[in-house]
Amino acid sequence: MTVADDANADGQWTPGEAVEAAVTFEEPVTVDTRDGVPSVQALLGSAAKTLAYVRGSGTDTLVLSYRVTASDAAFSTVVIARDALTLDGGTIRSTAGLDAGLEHSGVAHSGFAAVPRTPPPSTGLPELSVADAAVREGPGAVLAFHITLDPAHHAAVTVDYATDDGTATVGDDYAAASGTLVFAAGEIGKTVAVAVHDDSHDEGTETLTLTLANARGARIADAVATGTIENADAIPKAWIARFGRTVGEQVLEAIEGRMRAQPRAGPEVVLAGAQVVLAGESPDGPTQADGEAAFEEWTRRDDEWPHDHDDGWPHEYSVTPRELLTGSSFALTGEVGGPGSGRGIVSFWGQAAVSRFDGHEGTLSLDGEVATGMLGADWSGARWSAGLVLSHSAGKGGYDESSGAGSGGRIEAALTGVFPWTRHALTDRLEAW
Repeated sequence: MTVADDANADGQWTPGEAVEAAVTFEEPVTVDTRDGVPSVQALLGSAAKTLAYVRGSGTDTLVLSYRVTASDAAFSTVVIARDALTLDGGTIRSTAGLDAGLEHSGVAHSGFAAVPRTPPPSTGLPELSVADAAVREGPGAVLAFHITLDPAHHAAVTVDYATDDGTATVGDDYAAASGTLVFAAGEIGKTVAVAVHDDSHDEGTETLTLTLANARGARIADAVATGTIENADAIPKAWIARFGRTVGEQVLEAIEGRMRAQPRAGPEVVLAGAQVVLAGESPDGPTQADGEAAFEEWTRRDDEWPHDHDDGWPHEYSVTPRELLTGSSFALTGEVGGPGSGRGIVSFWGQAAVSRFDGHEGTLSLDGEVATGMLGADWSGARWSAGLVLSHSAGKGGYDESSGAGSGGRIEAALTGVFPWTRHALTDRLEAW
């Protein structure tokens, strides 16, 4: 450890002058001052004072300093005891991340200088501060954090910075930023730009932080700033609410249908609205001829065709994908314990539904279509029935904001849910479910 010769020609340190001690390590070290500043205790004349770390992180020599104030008596000697260097909550580590050894020899130094020196122009270390920033979400949006140095310094000043999540998430809402700012001699301002990601979700206002650390040549007066990202998307929560309500209506309609169903043992298949008669169908169920007649009636529906044909019926009818989806279902049903056991009927079934919605909310218009596929299992007894439905829904739609910036677009959403249900017939006319 050495003490810099920074006294006037008269051999004394006086107010405005700095006493500096240098500690040299065997290899470059990094200093972290976020939780504390390393320091060393010294006797300046007869008074005990603290020399605090000021610069040198990233090199093999760290400089600790104390600036003499008007309340201090002039002195000409500096004494630092052996192994007096302490971390005080900070860290000193090698570039490999290992804690540095703090052992050192003591030093005694006289202030007599061989050559008169000019005292530094500043009476204290300048202060670094970072200001909060805000931006409205959109293409090319950035959060501009302004870092100021006050007052200007006669030498270069450096400080590290890094972003961290608040309610905003790195990668999803913004791009991480970190590095080192260098203030040249006389420079007082710098800006850190943090890129904000545009998205299509009404997330409300979100925040992140930018933190300053490891200042060299200055002290940090205001280390943390908040960056606020204001949502600018026109996609409203109303669209998501309408989507969820439509899914709920589709599932409830299917559950109510199962409650009202009169299941019979065996398989039942409906294809595009026509019941399919399977081989081996029970004599009590529909016959092959019944199924063919139902399907032919469906494919010959007069109201599905324009009336500009003069060649009479029959006409071919093509089944649309929507009709195939919404008009098809299956159910596999059997009696628990076998026929006549009286232990109820169990069914495994599946069906689909497609619904559209549209509406207005202020200056915002919404529309969408929701398709839901459902698989379920239920049991029915004399008075009780219960079941479970697994559903997966996919929705597509649009939105348009007719005021302000006048934005609009398309949106897609998906939802998977599990819905248990139970029903009890209290009387022939009153039930609870």
